[in-house]
Amino acid sequence: MTENQREIEQSLHIIRTMVEQTRKSSLYLWRYLTLWGWLIVTALIAHHILMTIKAFNHIWLVWVMMNVLGIPAHISLVMKYKRDHRVITYSYRALQALGFGAGIAFFLVGMILPWLKVIHFGAIPPLVGVLAGLVSLVMGVILEFNYLKWMGLCWYLGVMIMVFIPWHLRSLVMVPLIFSGYIIPGILLKKAEKDGAHDQ
Repeated sequence: MTENQREIEQSLHIIRTMVEQTRKSSLYLWRYLTLWGWLIVTALIAHHILMTIKAFNHIWLVWVMMNVLGIPAHISLVMKYKRDHRVITYSYRALQALGFGAGIAFFLVGMILPWLKVIHFGAIPPLVGVLAGLVSLVMGVILEFNYLKWMGLCWYLGVMIMVFIPWHLRSLVMVPLIFSGYIIPGILLKKAEKDGAHDQ
């Protein structure tokens, strides 16, 4: 093998390694999606039950508990990824920045702004839906995952439905959207990760 051929082989090896690292970092996302998906669905159901029994003063506890459970688990997943992966890819960094920004936006819209009486509680689900739709579209573009792109559009459709129903029922519309937009893609990405591991 000539020197030129060796250089070509090395270049191809580097390219294949980077492509594989990008694929793995993208598929790792299923852990975050399923974590937050199940936590949010559980919180939404508890939220609706408390509203039904008129225990309005305890609703905020549901969302505080969701964050108390979710944030440490999320940080643990991030630390595990950094331990297990020598290379942090651009797509992972982009998704991490998107998740961080979205988390702050959801916290502001869902807790801080209503508490400060800047927005009415009935406006929380539509505003969260708009943010979730944007996040889903951007994730779909970064991952080249058409399902998430379509879910972004479904979120916007869900927002329009919320506008025309009583405000205290809007959180229920979010349950199937969260399930379809977080848990199902999480399951699909987990399956793709397992299939990829079997192929190696």
